[in-house]
Amino acid sequence: MKKALEDAKGADKFKIAQKINEFNGRNAENTAFFKKYQEYWSSRNSNESQERITKRQRRAAESSNEEACSTFETIIKRIAAAASGGGAVNNSSANDDSDSVSES
Repeated sequence: MKKALEDAKGADKFKIAQKINEFNGRNAENTAFFKKYQEYWSSRNSNESQERITKRQRRAAESSNEEACSTFETIIKRIAAAASGGGAVNNSSANDDSDSVSES
């Protein structure tokens, strides 16, 4: 701001000096600028907090969706594998220790 003030001429220099003085008085509680400054930062902080909450909610929803899709894909693959394997698995043959192959 000081560089702008040094480079300015005439009325512009006066306007810049006024704005610098106004900004420097931002901590003087009885000024309109103080109120606007406080409102701005309060609003900005609130907006940033809301944006962070929204992003977290979106990430949580995306993560849940990915997990659900993954689970459904696994179930579908198991069903497809069981269907292509001839239907239900016969547990009695799984316990058979014989190496012989029976022919029909």
